[in-house]
Amino acid sequence: MNIPITDLKSKLLKLVGLNISLAWKGYGSAIFLELGNLTKEETTRSHNAIGEACIWLEWDWRVEKNGRIQFGSSNNSPEIEKGITHLVGLKIEKIEINGEVPELTVSLSNGYRIQTMAMVTGDPRWAIRQTDSTYLSWENSNAVENRGDEAGPEDTIEERAYINLTEEIAERLGRPCEEPVAGNCGNCGFFFPIDGDFSLLDYGLCLNKSSKFDQHAVRTDSGCPVFLEA
Repeated sequence: MNIPITDLKSKLLKLVGLNISLAWKGYGSAIFLELGNLTKEETTRSHNAIGEACIWLEWDWRVEKNGRIQFGSSNNSPEIEKGITHLVGLKIEKIEINGEVPELTVSLSNGYRIQTMAMVTGDPRWAIRQTDSTYLSWENSNAVENRGDEAGPEDTIEERAYINLTEEIAERLGRPCEEPVAGNCGNCGFFFPIDGDFSLLDYGLCLNKSSKFDQHAVRTDSGCPVFLEA
């Protein structure tokens, strides 16, 4: 259902003051920010809780502070995973839309500012699940509010197939590890993460000739005795 843009702006204001209780990464570079009190629920995600409301950002987006980009949707999967952990516990101080094609700007209590900026043909790639379980978005040059069974940040068949494929690959690769672990591979200077279409995998290539995993795929939380901090 189309709504006036003034209504969209006033509805966004209702999110001000809520904390980010859970931040999680979806398909590709999409991230989800669960807001307010969490409720346990059966899901197909890597967690089983949802917030009172949720901000969904697909591509592209970035997190800014003090005139510098902290991280964004073009970072690799492990970097995005690490970056969004720093969003948990922060309070939304301001949320607004800007531009002829409305993009979200979310200001947080520590000075972070999340900015969306879609760079592909079509609509802005963001959506808001409100406290009444309806969704806000911008589609076909209009502000839109829909029920949860009509719209929202759900996986498409293609996205679910891709996620299933990455999970299958991850199960096959396992979690290479050798004791004593001096540090996680994701923080090692010899770890080169997988990027591109398969950045959803938390794997990379070990290029430490002193490690038994040299030239092999390792997970970000793998480790070995010859860890070298990046």
